[in-house]
Amino acid sequence: REIGFLRRITNKSIKFYFDGRAAAAEEKKYVAIKNKNFSLKKYVSIANIYFLEYETLISADRIFTVSKVLQEYFSKTFSIDIEKFVNYPCLSDSRKFYFDPQVREQIRRELELSDDKIVFIYPGGIGSEWHVAKQMFRFFNELVIQYKNVVLLLLTRYKDLPNLLNAYPNLNNK
Repeated sequence: REIGFLRRITNKSIKFYFDGRAAAAEEKKYVAIKNKNFSLKKYVSIANIYFLEYETLISADRIFTVSKVLQEYFSKTFSIDIEKFVNYPCLSDSRKFYFDPQVREQIRRELELSDDKIVFIYPGGIGSEWHVAKQMFRFFNELVIQYKNVVLLLLTRYKDLPNLLNAYPNLNNK
């Protein structure tokens, strides 16, 4: 709304770029359904988020998304022209994040991971319900049972990780 207002009151061109990192209404709906808390108040809240997402997306000159899936969701759900989107899968700087065999070897040594170990890396949040951490941990717990050479490396800021992992005895709690 503010962008529309600024565009109306000024004769200068205003470009608005939206950084879309999530489908907020879908996340809220997912949690409401999961918790069986789909009251009228919750429904109105979710509807307001959908409307705000729509208003934001149609007023944006460009929309940055973190995945093609999110881009397609926004495009189909809100009838947004696909040409408005710029997809960038992450904010990684290729000068800092790149494959280097020596660095790989050093990190594996530091983490005491032999070459026969298959390492799955999960970088990100696990504290919110839409991260579906419990399902991910159940999956990896079963994977570790079947394949002894599998390791899950979690890169997260989640403070209570050790307690969360206690329910999955086959995952290494380092």
